[in-house]
Amino acid sequence: MPAGTTYEAVATTTLTSTTATITFTSISNAYTDLIFVGKLAGSSGGNDLRLYFNSNSSGNYSSMLLYGNAGSATSFSYASIAAYDQLFVDYYGAPQGTLGENISVIHVQNYTSSRYKNVIFRTGTREATNLGTGTWRNTSAITAITFEIGIPQTFVVNSTITMYGIKAA
Repeated sequence: MPAGTTYEAVATTTLTSTTATITFTSISNAYTDLIFVGKLAGSSGGNDLRLYFNSNSSGNYSSMLLYGNAGSATSFSYASIAAYDQLFVDYYGAPQGTLGENISVIHVQNYTSSRYKNVIFRTGTREATNLGTGTWRNTSAITAITFEIGIPQTFVVNSTITMYGIKAA
């Protein structure tokens, strides 16, 4: 990431016990965009990484994802379906395995604007890479962001995610 005044580390969460969600609350409106960088792992394989804003998981999210693994690619799209009422960001997100093998970078654009919120994300492990985009169809400013791993899984101890604020995107 660029040095200087563009990115500012705002908060870091490192888990000392397992949990199904990681939430950042009371998010300041002092930035134009937010970037989340996570080293995450789940309690078992085949987990999905999802997020939602302001405690809203009511189906007004959509996402598109390109998943690549061992020379093949698959695409997915989700739009307000019951199984993925959150923003779906990673097909095999936070996989079971060595912590730090899965790196997630999630860019939330114009999070305080009165327009729909767009998200760009990329995640990867030694086995697969995901790239995608998503939208929260809501005009409220984002003040809280919750990351969730596929139910009934949990994030493992020492999973870490850092929130950066971008002062001028």
